[in-house]
Amino acid sequence: MTLPKKAEKEYLQVAYSPDWPSITGQTAHVAELVALFKQRGIPCRREPSSRPDEERLLFEPDADVAVAKQILAAYKSAKGS
Repeated sequence: MTLPKKAEKEYLQVAYSPDWPSITGQTAHVAELVALFKQRGIPCRREPSSRPDEERLLFEPDADVAVAKQILAAYKSAKGS
């Protein structure tokens, strides 16, 4: 059994690129975030990153990034079971 890493989600943040706001993170974290954002009606999509163990989550132009940041903050502070 492996122990969870301390604060392994702390690096996640919304970055602003010329295209759209995005989040780059471990594939598992991005998958969880996409599900959370879609449940709450925030349009986004996944795309490969330059590293094999990472993906980018791109927000669509009509996404409410302020709400996405609130969801991300809650996700980062959530305790696992």
